[in-house]
Amino acid sequence: MITLYHGEDITASRNAIPKGVVNEPLFGQKRTVLIENPKNPSQIIDDNDVDTVVWFDHQLTPGQLKSFTNAKIQEFKLNQVVFKFVESIVPKNQKEMLPLFEKYCEQEIPEIIFSMVIRQFRLMLNPEQLNSWQKDKIISQIKSFPIKSLRQIYHQLLEIDYQQKTGQAPLDLKGSLELFLLKL
Repeated sequence: MITLYHGEDITASRNAIPKGVVNEPLFGQKRTVLIENPKNPSQIIDDNDVDTVVWFDHQLTPGQLKSFTNAKIQEFKLNQVVFKFVESIVPKNQKEMLPLFEKYCEQEIPEIIFSMVIRQFRLMLNPEQLNSWQKDKIISQIKSFPIKSLRQIYHQLLEIDYQQKTGQAPLDLKGSLELFLLKL
């Protein structure tokens, strides 16, 4: 049997993989084998002696999913709180932003939250790469920030990252993020 794990929430999909999965089957024993990000999914064979877990670190398209006709497919979507939170990141919006931040912290590790905050500011600094519906949302968010301020904020995030990775941060990552949001 083939079980496929994919989606935007790679942490949840990775955590859902059953314990005891190995990368190589042992000859003559029924095992569960893990195949990560296969280059050619059509070459995965459904074998009665081996349970196969196929894990992708991204969302598959409906066309890609057609290759797995007999597979049990599990999709892991990002919690919508993340998008409400990153869209609420504007100056002087702590009343809305901080409760969303706390709710998001209950569901996700600080490193993922931090990467989403960085991603949001990166998008604000370069919105041209986005689809029209995304671009409209980002542009309305950008209007809350002077352009010079966006660059300074991005550098602050870089400094938080550096301090965390070098052990120089006075607070843990969650505390550093909360302080960063309070100062906006």
